[in-house]
Amino acid sequence: MSLTDHHIFVEQQISHKFKVKVLRAENVTKGALGDLLDTPDPYVELFIPTSPESRKKTRHIDNDINPEWNETFEFILDPYQDNVLKLTLMDANYVVDEMLGTASYDISKLKVGQTELVSFLIGKMTNVYLELSLEECSTMDLRFNLDLCPEEKLYRQHRRDRVMLAIKKLLHVEKPSSLPSSPHEIPVIAVLGSGGGFRAMVGFSGVMKALYESGVLDCATYVAGLSGSTWYMSTLYSHPEFPTKGPEQINQELMKRVSSNPLRLLLPKHITNYVHALWSKKATGQPVTFTDIFGMLIGETLIPARMHTKLSALQEKINEAQAPLPLFTCLHVKPDVSELKFADWVEFSPYEIGMAKYGTFMTPDLFGSKFFRGNVVKKHEENPLHFLMGVWGSAFSILFNRILGLNDATKGSTMEEELEQIKPEHIVGEDSLDNDDDPHKEDEYQASWMQRMVSSLFSDSVLFKTREGRAGKVHNFMLGLNLNNDVPLSSFYETVSPTEDEVDAVTGLREVLTSSSPLTFLPDRVTQVLHLRNFC
Repeated sequence: MSLTDHHIFVEQQISHKFKVKVLRAENVTKGALGDLLDTPDPYVELFIPTSPESRKKTRHIDNDINPEWNETFEFILDPYQDNVLKLTLMDANYVVDEMLGTASYDISKLKVGQTELVSFLIGKMTNVYLELSLEECSTMDLRFNLDLCPEEKLYRQHRRDRVMLAIKKLLHVEKPSSLPSSPHEIPVIAVLGSGGGFRAMVGFSGVMKALYESGVLDCATYVAGLSGSTWYMSTLYSHPEFPTKGPEQINQELMKRVSSNPLRLLLPKHITNYVHALWSKKATGQPVTFTDIFGMLIGETLIPARMHTKLSALQEKINEAQAPLPLFTCLHVKPDVSELKFADWVEFSPYEIGMAKYGTFMTPDLFGSKFFRGNVVKKHEENPLHFLMGVWGSAFSILFNRILGLNDATKGSTMEEELEQIKPEHIVGEDSLDNDDDPHKEDEYQASWMQRMVSSLFSDSVLFKTREGRAGKVHNFMLGLNLNNDVPLSSFYETVSPTEDEVDAVTGLREVLTSSSPLTFLPDRVTQVLHLRNFC
């Protein structure tokens, strides 16, 4: 039995919330000569090396030697670390800010529940006053449990009643004795969709249409998928009229979008939007990879009017158990380690996102935020559905030469093979613009511009040639946690001696728990997502 079939518990741990209120300063000076030339514009920087998001700073106050800030900052701390607060008094300038002095404070001096007013002497005459307090974090932003979340439990209770009626209708059962005698006897039925890009999406659209029209879908509690199946699920569940409107009508809309020319996705106006979105995300401190671009391309193709729908917004589609609960999946991997040695499946639902293998879950609006010891230290806006579609899908299987018009030469090729085959002669030259009598000049120009752009990016950029550059990434939400070695791996399996690869998997997880590097995600099998739910 492999460790991938077991559960490795991650512990909920004690953490401290350290609050710093920067009150005021007195007699801020740059020295006699400096003060003569310019009155200070002071601000305060705070830094705790052992805490993520460890640098904070106040606003600067113009021309004031006795500034009052009254600004409060919070840090999440590991109480077992040597935590030291470093304070720097700065003077804001137009070109380069000037450091006026530093001070430090050993946070271990402060007891939990204690609030203290501390004065820091900067130089010989400047005092900075801080109000410091320490408390134990009473709640966690991560949920540590292998059980289903309360929202899913409540959903299942309501769904049982609907499933019982649907089974009776489907099987034409009239005698009450032929029905399950208790809610616990009602079968938990799941519909699973496989991966395979657009082929899987199209195939799953037909399956869902047949299940919907036959009444079988009403008997299902879950719909789960990955890659192309999740694209269809996203299209279906984000549709404003689903489940009132069935897959047949929605599939007709999807057919028109899939049949459109993919070159339109690379028009300058779209590229401008992509670049702006990437820069905006990067500016907030979030990791950006090709999956962000890939997700936007998929979103523009399938759900252009609903690209910025959030996963949590899909709760309204199941708030009365009126449709099966959708489950989306992918793999968490290490960039430099084979998936055979280290790979954990991740599940996404409108209620929670997490890894059941480790018993760690969060609400969808926190996925992508920065965590430390189970608490959010920097909240980011909830990722849009198109980004998640990129994470769930496979950017590794795109055949870019289909866009470049090399279909025959590269039929059945992989992405890596295509990258090697793109040559300069495949790119349309700008001399196509010289013929003013050509009615298709504008179309040719757009195609030429897009092909040159695609070729230059795909043939040279490491962004597209490595897993590191293409796989989806978010901040490590398990940073600072530990494994619980006292809990059996699983109550469902016998204890076995781990193999060398299995030991490597646990070692890899320990590295993840201590690394501030982002988590990397790839598509994978979907069957394991429903494994735990069979025992509920």
